[in-house]
Parts: sequence; structure tokens; C-alpha cells
Amino acid sequence: LHVLGTPPAFILSQDQTLQFFPINRTLFGHGPFLQGPARSHYLVFKEQPPDLFRQRCFLPEPGFRVKNIFLNPPDPPTPRVNGGRIIEIPDALSRAFSKKCGRTFPRLAAALFHLALGVPVGYKAVSFLRPPKTAVPREFLTGQRKAFSMKDFQQRASWIWKKLGSLRFALFLFLILALGCLIGTLVPQGLSEREVFSRYGPKTARWLTALQITDLYHSLGFRALLVLLGTNLTACSLQRLPKTMALLRERDEFLDPAKLTKYALHKVMDVPTEFSKFRSISEGVLRSAVGRVQHLHAPADTLALVAEKGRWSRYMVYVIHLSVLWIFFGALIGSLYGFKGVMNILEGETTDQVFIPRQRTMAALPFSVRCNDFDVSFYENGTPKEFRSEVTILENDTPVLEASIRVNDPITYRGVTFYQASYGAVLKKARVVFSKTEESERFEVELPFGEALPFGGTDRKVQMVDFTEDFSGFGPAVAIATWKEGEQPSGSWILMNHPDFHGNRIQGYHVTVMDTESGYYTGLQVKRDPGVPVVLTGFVILLIALLSTFYVPHKKFYVWAQKSNPGTTWVAAAWSNKKSLAFEKEFQHLCDRLADALDRRTEGK
Repeated sequence: LHVLGTPPAFILSQDQTLQFFPINRTLFGHGPFLQGPARSHYLVFKEQPPDLFRQRCFLPEPGFRVKNIFLNPPDPPTPRVNGGRIIEIPDALSRAFSKKCGRTFPRLAAALFHLALGVPVGYKAVSFLRPPKTAVPREFLTGQRKAFSMKDFQQRASWIWKKLGSLRFALFLFLILALGCLIGTLVPQGLSEREVFSRYGPKTARWLTALQITDLYHSLGFRALLVLLGTNLTACSLQRLPKTMALLRERDEFLDPAKLTKYALHKVMDVPTEFSKFRSISEGVLRSAVGRVQHLHAPADTLALVAEKGRWSRYMVYVIHLSVLWIFFGALIGSLYGFKGVMNILEGETTDQVFIPRQRTMAALPFSVRCNDFDVSFYENGTPKEFRSEVTILENDTPVLEASIRVNDPITYRGVTFYQASYGAVLKKARVVFSKTEESERFEVELPFGEALPFGGTDRKVQMVDFTEDFSGFGPAVAIATWKEGEQPSGSWILMNHPDFHGNRIQGYHVTVMDTESGYYTGLQVKRDPGVPVVLTGFVILLIALLSTFYVPHKKFYVWAQKSNPGTTWVAAAWSNKKSLAFEKEFQHLCDRLADALDRRTEGK
């Protein structure tokens, strides 16, 4: 950079110059100071600054510290000041006194400027001495908007691409991912809306539901985070892979013994072996210890050999990236196409419907499940000891699998896994009497659970819609509803152990439950995740790549020899991308083998 004047000007190219003009409400050592708008510009010109800038920016002529100029700007019609003195502040001194410092100690700052410049400075103007942090764009000054070109688009796209593959962006995404996993661990997942409202209250529950925190791992934000992290890994790999490939494509063509002696691991020896025999002996030792040996160009009576091992391990970091992307892909498949629901089956019944609480929908399985039997055993204190479901899988009403489902002993069929999750008592049917004492009207109905029957001799229907083993401490109760076409159903809970309860009434009839037939239903948790095989494959590849990266280094062994009189002088050196004590021992062992094979005469370095 060549300084052309004061203020500093820098050469951009052969015919362009960049000059910075700090004009922050121009200061005058004596007399009033300009109250016009603040202006600071970076000016690019070839020979002399254009008149437009000289008119608008109050530019002084270069080469002087204090100058007298006449202001004739086009913006204000009548300038308040027609002349004055411009004080040019050096950048270092200007930065030393910030705007805050000038306002806090204005007289002290003015005195220091006076001592540094040798020119009186009004203390009221010191607060404006700090240079601007950014330059005003040229199009802002000229009023001409620059057209957006393809070059600008390419520059912005290149900037975005570099940011997508940066380490800082990856750390930011991992931080957000860790924070999300922490929230997902602290907040119970998969709760129903009723459970969320009862646990957190209405206000908090609305926020949790709106932000999908109670089902975080299936939320749109979590999926977008995985996509961004996958994009970052892809961009990082694509940006760095060409450099790695270019580095590994470079092959050694010549060996310089002086450079080999500068390696951290090297050895120089003189052996009495003839040079003609050294070639075959050294090549055999290298081939047996390392592998393939390559001959390099060498002058007459010299030999250059290189053996390489573990070159492919340099690509393992990209295999790790690929395996992580594969795991993300499997997790995304499971999130999009998998489900987790509940299936309640009565003994002896068959169904293929699964209730999905997260989506509040029913999903149909490609096969049916029949509960043949359900058995539960209890401890002496009444706590369930074990409950087991005997089920049959049917394809087109044909049994294909019979199995027992126990707690922590699920079964899997066609990618769908069934877990024993719960059980409950259910009322199969009840014999119910409806009576009116005043009219001596009485009739009896045997109600199957969930089935609508005629309500006596009326045009109404009656149905048993629910059952509970303990209704608010009053024992078992059934919910019975009645209705007719075009009318909303009406009903009540009927207490089975309290037949004279005054609330056991429906449509003016007193209701008494005479007899019931109950049974159990089994509650199965049904889960399907098609991404599990993909995730497991990705983890296996990730484990292999990690082991290869850390335990398989890229190693190179060099041997250079020259005919001497008598015998041969040879230099051995080694390099590895992972320095370790084991590699040093391996190099020493190789040198000892080579020296023993060549009948070492004198020990070198």
C-alpha cells in the first residue's frame, strides 16, 4: 500500500485510488463550526476526485494539515459558514478518544488534541471527532441505483454456500439441537391434550401445544433442524473433499536427502553392503513391513523408494459425515412415515384399527389382530404381578402367527411391534330395568356394550355408552343414553351398587342394573418405524469409520541410498498424520530390520 497524501490514500490497482475522507460535521479551530449533515466517504478515482464529491463533501486539497477552503455545497441554498479551517485528525488519535470519552471529558480531550495538533480545538466539537465505522455507498451519494447483476448473484450465493459449510454454523446448530433435546427430556413427550392441560394449566398448555413441545421430536422445527444440520454436513464435505483429493493425488517424484534428515523420524547409516544388493534387500524389507513399494526418479548410483500405508483413512472423515446424514435420513423417514398408537381389544374380538393420539386419527393395519385370551395375576396386596395377552395375527381372515405378549416381551410382525402396555375391565352386557312407579310401567332390556336397542315401546333408542369401576367413590357405574331421530342424546350415570339413588333416572324412568357380565380388554401399544433399519446401518458405518479414523493413520516410509566407496550410505525417514509412540516404535523396528539385513557397519544418527 502506497500512501499518496493526507488523508491516506491507497492504490487499489494500476489506475485506481481509494481515499478516505472523515467529514463528521467539519471542525474549525477558530470560529463557528458547520451545523450541516455529517458526511464520510470512501472515494475511488483514477486521477483526481470528481467535482461532485468535491462539492458535496468539502474536500481539502491533499498535502496540508490545516487549509482554508470556501464551502459552496449544492444541498443548503444558503450556507451558514462561508469559510473556515479544517483540522485533519490522525486515525490513531481519533480512535483514542471515542464519542463517549469526548462527551465525558470534553475539556481534557480538547486540550490533548491541542497538544497533539498544535491547533486550538473547541471542546464542544470534540464529541464529533470519532471517524465513522462504515462508508456511505457511492449510489447513495450520486442517487443512481446499481443494477443487480449476475456477478452480484454469484457472490451472494458463494457467501451463503461458505456460511452453510462453516464450523461456526455447525456449532450453532448443535447447540440448538442440544437445547431441544434438553427440553424434550425435561418435558414429558406424547401426552394427550387433556393430560397437558391437567398437568400445566390452560395458559401454559396452550403455549406448549402451539410450539409442539409435548411432541418435540415430531415437530416441524425439529425436522427443519435436522435438515439444516444435514445441509451443513453436505456443504462442509463438498467444500473440503476436493482439497483432500488434490492433496492425495500428489505423488512424490523425487527425494531430497537433505529434507529427509529434517523429518522428526529419520536415520542415516553407512553399511558395507554393495549398492547393487541394497536395492533388492531394502525393497524386500519395505514390502514385507509396509506393503507396495514405489520407485522414484533418482540419478545414477542412487536409489529412492517410498512405501505408503493407510492412504484411504484420510477419506474416513467424509464417511463419518455420510453416515450421520444416513442416520438423519432414517430418523426423518421414521418421523414422516412411522406412527405410535394404542389398540384396545376385548377378549375374543378382532380389529385392525390403531388410535394415533398425536394425530387424533385412526390408522388401519394391513392385517388384523385377535385377542384369544387375557390373563392377569396379582400380588397379595392387590398390585398387578403380570398380565399377558394371547393373540393371533390374521391375514385375510387366515391365522399366520400366534404369540404371547408380555410386559417387556413384545412381538414384531411386518415391521409393526406390539407391546403389552395396559389392561382394563369392560362391561360386556347388562340387564337393566326401567320403571315408572306412578304408572306401574316397567320393562327390562338386556344391553350389550355399545349397541343401540329400542327403548321399550317408544320410538326412542337406548345404548350403554360407558363403564367405570369406581364413579367418584360410589363404586361401579354405567353410562346409559337415549335418543330419537332429530334429537340430541340425553342420559345419566347409573350407580350399580346404589339402586335407590335418586339420580338413577332417564326420561322419567327409574333405572336399576340387575345383572352384568364383565370381562377384560388388553391395551397394546403399536409402533411402526420404517427408519430403524436405515438408522442401524448408519450407526454401523459410523462406528467403522470412527475406528478407522482414530486407529488407522496415513503413514509414509522413505528410503534413499547412494553408492559410496566402499559400501552404501542410506537415509530412512517416516511421516504420519497421527504422531504416536507406537509409530515411533514401528519406524525404529523397520530401521533395525533393514540394518540387520544389510550387515550394519557403523551406527548413524
